[in-house]
Amino acid sequence: MLIDSATSQTSAASSSSFKTVVSNASSGAAFDDQLSAALAESLQKLGVGSGEVNISIKNPTPTTRQILVTYSVDGSPISEPAASAPASTQPKGLENPFSGYIEYAASTEAPKPDPMAWAPYSGPRDVRDGLPSGGGETTASGAPLIRDNEKPTANQYGYTGPATNNPYFTTPSNPLRDGYVKGFHNWFADAMILGGLNGPIPANKMMYSTEEGAQEALRIVKNFAPEATVVKSNWQSGPFAVDKPIYEIELGGGRRLNAGGVLCGYYNQGSGVTISSDETIRRSMQLA
Repeated sequence: MLIDSATSQTSAASSSSFKTVVSNASSGAAFDDQLSAALAESLQKLGVGSGEVNISIKNPTPTTRQILVTYSVDGSPISEPAASAPASTQPKGLENPFSGYIEYAASTEAPKPDPMAWAPYSGPRDVRDGLPSGGGETTASGAPLIRDNEKPTANQYGYTGPATNNPYFTTPSNPLRDGYVKGFHNWFADAMILGGLNGPIPANKMMYSTEEGAQEALRIVKNFAPEATVVKSNWQSGPFAVDKPIYEIELGGGRRLNAGGVLCGYYNQGSGVTISSDETIRRSMQLA
């Protein structure tokens, strides 16, 4: 804004009222109106005229503002020229120095899809922790589809064991939580104990994996015992029997691990795989 010599002579006189107007403004629109009124009053005191004063305030960046002042000295109405209008078409004396101005607007980005949409987590993250890929997929039975990732998932512990290749590997930045291993319970069968006086009684489902679940248990154990195999048997004792087979992982030498127990221990009851999951299997093998 340019100020002529006459205006500068009384700037001190009008500054106090100007400051008061600014400090009392409660909104953008009120600020514009009050600033216009204050400047018009100051011009009248200078004898410049009682013409209309227009003030527009714009925000080119989040932290700066531009103030454009236009006024007429004969009282004729004025309006701010459109920013897009060429300077040659604007009334003489009213050229807008901010022609071509583009109002600041914060950039808007499309929301990124949640990589763990089936089990969301929005807590704090550590830059040392990565997120595994391949989770959230299931087979035709609804059980988890497990494909090891080619590279270990980065973690703040620097661990690179078999667990870090699992699509359900967790870290403090992607913690254990219910439902994280999508379809986990479909690895198990609803087994019933027969022969009771009051009819069938439910067995512990977590100890009766399906054949599909047993194959996943075998895949896990093979990381530590390559010669392991799957075997199945049917439990019966006197008049009691179970209507589903028990799948076990044969380690050799008569040692066996219950396939359901392997799945529950390694996947923490369906909440995810941790760096301690590998150690859980190693210790189970030693105790078998």
